[in-house]
Amino acid sequence: MKRSKGLIYFLLSISIGYLFYNYLSTDYGYGMMSHHYGYYDNYSGIEYYLNTGLVVISYLLIIICTISLVNMKKDSTNYALVILDERLSKGDISIDEYKNIKEVINSK
Repeated sequence: MKRSKGLIYFLLSISIGYLFYNYLSTDYGYGMMSHHYGYYDNYSGIEYYLNTGLVVISYLLIIICTISLVNMKKDSTNYALVILDERLSKGDISIDEYKNIKEVINSK
């Protein structure tokens, strides 16, 4: 779980970083009537399509990573309470002992 979250955050940071880099490094110095291959930018033909593909991949990664982070289960299970519930269900402890131990666990 922790490793996949780290991978998701890494992919998000790389995607957002590339989009910022692309935004800041693109030179829009050409005029509309100039002969060039890019769409008002400084990329040649193959670089233009490569850049477009990387931008689309970056946006898709941001969307996919955000959806997976939102849908990821929060693993905040208190295992002490799970064990305590099991002991109560087995009959190892009484209800009064259960309540006292649960108060101690919740106060920590």
